[in-house]
Amino acid sequence: MPIVKLRRKQTLHFSGDSLRLVYFPITAIFSVVSVLQDGTSTEVGLVGNEGMAGLPAFLGAPSDPFEIVVHVEGTAYRVSADRLREAAHKSDHLQALLLRYAQSFMNQLAQGTACRGHHLVRQRLARLLLMIRDGSSTDRFPMTHEYLGQMLGVGRPSVTIAAASLRDSNLITYNRGGIIITDGPGLEDAACECYRIVRDEYNRLFHLDAPPACPAATHGVKRAGAPPRAPRPAMTRSDQCSRH
Repeated sequence: MPIVKLRRKQTLHFSGDSLRLVYFPITAIFSVVSVLQDGTSTEVGLVGNEGMAGLPAFLGAPSDPFEIVVHVEGTAYRVSADRLREAAHKSDHLQALLLRYAQSFMNQLAQGTACRGHHLVRQRLARLLLMIRDGSSTDRFPMTHEYLGQMLGVGRPSVTIAAASLRDSNLITYNRGGIIITDGPGLEDAACECYRIVRDEYNRLFHLDAPPACPAATHGVKRAGAPPRAPRPAMTRSDQCSRH
């Protein structure tokens, strides 16, 4: 599979378009976005190096009602949807991994609905930052309060207040261009239980201490000129990024 570099805010898939390509993030983070008729949008899911963008193509759907937008710029493996389906047909192990990821992603979507209805913006922001950290394996990422507000479905002032509270608790630092997580365990304590529910269920589904960073990279879909990549650190090790 070729590795492609993706820029922030790049749209990989528009709502209703045919799914011809799928992406497995390496360092990039993708947002799954619902766009309403009035043009407003809300993030409904997040995809990092634990998963893939274009899941409906594997499941047999010709299109996707959601948009896929690059949330954090970086790199990803790219493969045609036809090639992925062919590889999954030939490899029971790859097919099982992708089906488990599909279940995991459904869990994320369902838990996100409960989260938006019951938890404070401060808790949800902490959860979102942890998910970005886990999906990119770094505790530093470019991010604005306006963009975080779009992801959380709240106004920029609400994000500014919540971020200031996390900063005053010495959990994060930020400037106009980005955010740094300075206390991973503390940020987990500040997040709602939704973060741990989704994380723990992912680990249970894969029966692994360290969930695979890219299922297709090591099972059935070959990438040219590169050895298999080692799995990323276990998601339960909340302080993994503080060492970088």
